[in-house]
Amino acid sequence: MSRLRGISTMVALVMLLQLVLAAVVSAGAYDPGLHESEHVTTGEDLFPALIINDFNTQEDASAWKAGTNTKEVKFVTSIQNGPNGPYEGAGALEQIPNNVKVYEWRTIYRDFDQRSIFSLIVI
Repeated sequence: MSRLRGISTMVALVMLLQLVLAAVVSAGAYDPGLHESEHVTTGEDLFPALIINDFNTQEDASAWKAGTNTKEVKFVTSIQNGPNGPYEGAGALEQIPNNVKVYEWRTIYRDFDQRSIFSLIVI
């Protein structure tokens, strides 16, 4: 029983030591002369003026066609990676590629009616 107690005590001490060391560790000293280089950019939100497709219905997705090295394009309501579903809307557009090398292009496309797109733009 004392062997178990000794091992338990050692494990508890190691865990406490990790907590103490984590509280003591800090970042480097502040340098007021440190400036951003020209290679650093800041991000900003970009919201489209016109949403062409939001893929909320099967009809929205059916306008898209398979292009180079693409087997099928379809409307789905869940996705395997990430959040398991679209962040907004009811669905997403899924491209099923042909079995090609990873560096080969896979494309999908949609033919737009120019008049309908430009009639929606308000200047």
